[in-house]
Amino acid sequence: MAKHRPKVGEARLKRQRLTIDALPPSVGEAIKDLRADYPMTWPEIERLSALPYNKGWKGHLGSFGFVDWGSLDAEVLKLFPKRRLPASTLLRWYDLRYEQVREEFLKISAKAKEIVKVLAAGGTEHLDEAALKGASNVIFAMLESQPPERRAKYLLALTQATQEARKNTVREQLAATEQQRVDEWTKTSALQRERFQKDMEKLSVKVGKGKQITVDDINRLRERVFGLPPVSHA
Repeated sequence: MAKHRPKVGEARLKRQRLTIDALPPSVGEAIKDLRADYPMTWPEIERLSALPYNKGWKGHLGSFGFVDWGSLDAEVLKLFPKRRLPASTLLRWYDLRYEQVREEFLKISAKAKEIVKVLAAGGTEHLDEAALKGASNVIFAMLESQPPERRAKYLLALTQATQEARKNTVREQLAATEQQRVDEWTKTSALQRERFQKDMEKLSVKVGKGKQITVDDINRLRERVFGLPPVSHA
């Protein structure tokens, strides 16, 4: 059965190295600009990529290319034997390296804004430590684009929220531990009462038969019911 090949817009299961990734970053920036600012179709960008390179290609759009083929290593050139960027390769690279990344960034930004609102309002009672760790990753990604004064404000709110969440986690752990102790004590007490009743019944039968209660009888009660050490024989 043939493997499913991800289509445009579908995320890859693992990051793949694309041929365009081997080119200088300026090439990728040029591709983005050509799509956003002009905009050009993929066949048009392919044609442009094969033209002779000129540093001022933007000022002479359509006359010069944006890929400096002459400056590339032989190993890189092997990836592009025709000295051009195929339209299908451009589309695939743009989708993976720009469109999907941009879409994910927008989602992260939206989440970050909501989380920041919660933190700014002090509404952290429903955020546990695990949730805040996830929120921290989102917020730190967003902070890179924020001015210094906002950065400090959000970091302070995040720090305070994290500390409060840790306190809540500790309180919950202590409460759970205390409840466990109460449950264990209740269980032990019930077992002790059951043993005490059985031993007292045996002693009652013994006394009813005219027999004396011995030190061994007392020690049995001390050890089994109360967990106390035995007393010495007289």
